[in-house]
Amino acid sequence: ATAAAGFLSLQTLPRELGVTRFEQKYLEQCRKIWHGEELPPVPVAQLAAPGKSITPEVGNQALADLRARRSGETQ
Repeated sequence: ATAAAGFLSLQTLPRELGVTRFEQKYLEQCRKIWHGEELPPVPVAQLAAPGKSITPEVGNQALADLRARRSGETQ
């Protein structure tokens, strides 16, 4: 029902309107099931872009930079 109502629209609508829209779509989905109809597949969410690689070396360098800034040193 959430997919049928639209993920984004449910998040952006005022709560009362979002609940009303969800209830309508939920009842539609229930009616389809009661009549033996198949529900359409839920769209697959887009995956986030891969981030920067995180390695111990990257983390250690970031910590060293923070410590240097905190102690007043600059690199």
